[in-house]
Amino acid sequence: MDIQMSVMDGIEATKEIRKYERENNLKRIKIIAITAYAMLGDQEKFYKAGIDEYIKKPYKSNELLNLIEKL
Repeated sequence: MDIQMSVMDGIEATKEIRKYERENNLKRIKIIAITAYAMLGDQEKFYKAGIDEYIKKPYKSNELLNLIEKL
């Protein structure tokens, strides 16, 4: 999930996905945020929105693969 998107940011999109999962009694999918933001407090904001993990840009492909495997 890209945090910075033009129509709906990644936090709002994640909240909508989580709402849809709850309303339809669906299994929670894993969401990894990809962000250029790395400010203090962002991690808490992401987790509160329902994001499972995040990775900061720029990242190496093996870092993303390791995160996917972790989840």
